[in-house]
Amino acid sequence: MVTDHEKVGNRAWLWGLTTLCLTMGIYEMVEESSATLTLQIGRQFYITLKKELDPFLVDEKPEDVLQKVGNFFIDHYGIASGVTVERIENTVKMTFKDAIGTAEYAILRDRGVKNAFSHPFLCVGLAMLEKKGLRSRTRVELDTASNTTIISYDLM
Repeated sequence: MVTDHEKVGNRAWLWGLTTLCLTMGIYEMVEESSATLTLQIGRQFYITLKKELDPFLVDEKPEDVLQKVGNFFIDHYGIASGVTVERIENTVKMTFKDAIGTAEYAILRDRGVKNAFSHPFLCVGLAMLEKKGLRSRTRVELDTASNTTIISYDLM
């Protein structure tokens, strides 16, 4: 018999699997064009979490906005054990330690998905930068050995 505590974990796994399968299915349909969905997904996150995210937009620097949003996602949703943000010229790089989803997005990468267009923080970060009037190109690096996800925003 499965305990109630195990059911909670199983539900979380099922929702993660759903995201994985949706992402794979969309990628198989539209391939590289799937990257255009990242901002659309991020906008939906923003609309849903507007009250929580709006206070972070007062910061001037994009790296400060992303640091605060990253901390919010850790504190409220436990997406990682920590996040560091650094800006080198026009690139803002976020490193999530012990990030949830690293293994799942590695499965997608190994199955040929060339971009992690549905990664929640990638999407939210892109939408927050848009709210600041900034555009960027993005990339995601996964290190399953250290359970680290690195999201980079190349500001244009």
